[in-house]
Amino acid sequence: MSLLADCHIHVYPEQDGAATIRSALSHLRTHSKSDQDCFAIFLTEAHSCNWFAALKSGAVLLPDDMQVIPSPEDNCLQVNTKEGTLFIFAGRQIVSAERLEILALTQSTVPKDGASTSDIIEAVSSCGAVPVLSWAPGKWMFARSKIVKKLIAESEVPLLLGDSALRCQGWPMPAVMKETVFPLLAGSDPLPVSGEEQVAGRYGVRIEMTLDLQAPVTSVREALLNPKTPVHFIGKRGGPLNMFSRMNAHRKNKKAGTPS
Repeated sequence: MSLLADCHIHVYPEQDGAATIRSALSHLRTHSKSDQDCFAIFLTEAHSCNWFAALKSGAVLLPDDMQVIPSPEDNCLQVNTKEGTLFIFAGRQIVSAERLEILALTQSTVPKDGASTSDIIEAVSSCGAVPVLSWAPGKWMFARSKIVKKLIAESEVPLLLGDSALRCQGWPMPAVMKETVFPLLAGSDPLPVSGEEQVAGRYGVRIEMTLDLQAPVTSVREALLNPKTPVHFIGKRGGPLNMFSRMNAHRKNKKAGTPS
């Protein structure tokens, strides 16, 4: 059994959560090798977004063919659809004082933006979440490249690294990703633009693990924090034109004052 997952998912207010679920499930299922495989998305919500909480409370209206099933553990939901089942794990994206992005996978209550990157990583780990230092265009370059290397080398807690579909084809993988001893994660990283729901599930990972349906959060945390867990990329990143098109649409939204 494997868990096929997109590890960097946003659902913004201007987006259709049901479309994100369908897209993620459709793309992830194309990489399945067994009918025992499970499929998941890991949310990385900004503090201004609370889609997971709304979905859990029933405030999100989904189509009739989608049923939300509470998990035995907090920070996970199961959504049954006619196409299959998708597990949705809570999570946050935190922006540090150094303008780096830290993902807190499997946890909805985490530190606010603005603290130092090292302090955020420590706090995320302390609350039981999986800390991930996420790649983003331009954010691991120049002066911050030294900060990234120092954080990885000196972290006193397990620190995973996350790749993004925005690292377009032809953009070399940073050396620190190749050298990490922990599982290297990947995700589609939808931008706050209507229509970005369609990228969900296009880039992710196959985690060689058995998802414990009675303790999904615990089993995922144990697998991801174990350096021996085999993790492989699935899907693909877009080309340079795709990256620039997505980024340009995002810039236009910000310029127009569209909330994100």
